[in-house]
Amino acid sequence: MSGAFTDRLARRLARGAAEYGGASLSRPLTELLDEVEEEALDVVGWAAVMDAVAGGSRRVDRGYVDHAVVQAQRDPQDILDEAEALEGPLRVRAVILALGVTGHRAWQVVERARELLGDGTTYGGDDEHG
Repeated sequence: MSGAFTDRLARRLARGAAEYGGASLSRPLTELLDEVEEEALDVVGWAAVMDAVAGGSRRVDRGYVDHAVVQAQRDPQDILDEAEALEGPLRVRAVILALGVTGHRAWQVVERARELLGDGTTYGGDDEHG
């Protein structure tokens, strides 16, 4: 599975390089971290949309996001393992919850990264660790 992931990531990076050039490589780390945060929020947002669709709703319910946040202490893989024993709508909702929890956890990592990096001005390709 990791080969499939790295292959897809390589294709995505190549598309991004073709579309945007090397612009991202000259951006400050704080701006790049903002991009990662947006992606994490997108994962939760898309999971909320999926939950609405699965529930037959035509609007996203804030309750789903609140539920994903409450469940965020759980390991998404454990949620998926539990989903294997479920069927139908319960399985679908469990899988969607795992996605939402994953996005929320990614967002938590971004927040912690902000704390650790501070304003990011001392990090980049010119320092001895970059």
